[in-house]
This record gives sequence, structure tokens and C-alpha cells, in this order.
Amino acid sequence: MIDELMNIRPLTATDIFDDDEMFPASTALVHMGGPAVPQIEKRFEATHSEPEKLVLLHILVRIKGKEWVASYLTQVEAKGTGSTSKTRLGELKIFVKSL
Repeated sequence: MIDELMNIRPLTATDIFDDDEMFPASTALVHMGGPAVPQIEKRFEATHSEPEKLVLLHILVRIKGKEWVASYLTQVEAKGTGSTSKTRLGELKIFVKSL
């Protein structure tokens, strides 16, 4: 399912801002909840796609909450793992807190 994450369905004027309609796989991952988190984290750390990172973080916020996701980004930064620079991780923490 995570491989289908960025596949969007054709949009209509009524659902253009509705993540549940636009990204059906993200909604399914949110419904899976906690069991989906390790795979979402793994994908976040591996991807070089900025849009995909934002979608993954939004899913994590919907599952775990803003504070948990900000803490996760701090851990990624401290470990120096993943494909995201420390500067970008700081920017993403600000993004997460703004959601």
C-alpha cells in the first residue's frame, strides 16, 4: 500500500482539497494506524521526493499527532539517518507544527 501512496485519483472540483479523496492510499494507512508507522518511517527516511515526504509526515500527524512527529524528526536528525538534511528536517518540524 505504501508503494501506492503517491498515486492520486482523478480530481473533481468538489474534492480538490480532500486528502481522503485525493490520496486514497494515505487514508488507508491512517486507518491502519500504529502498525503502519514503521513502514511510513522507513519510507520517509529513504525517499528523496519532497512531495512524498510531506504526504508521509501528514499521515504520521494524522496517526500519532504533531508532537510525536516533531519528536520523530528530532530523532532522525540526531541519528543522521535518511535522505533529508538537518536544515530541511528543521524546516519540516516547523511545517508539522503548523498543521
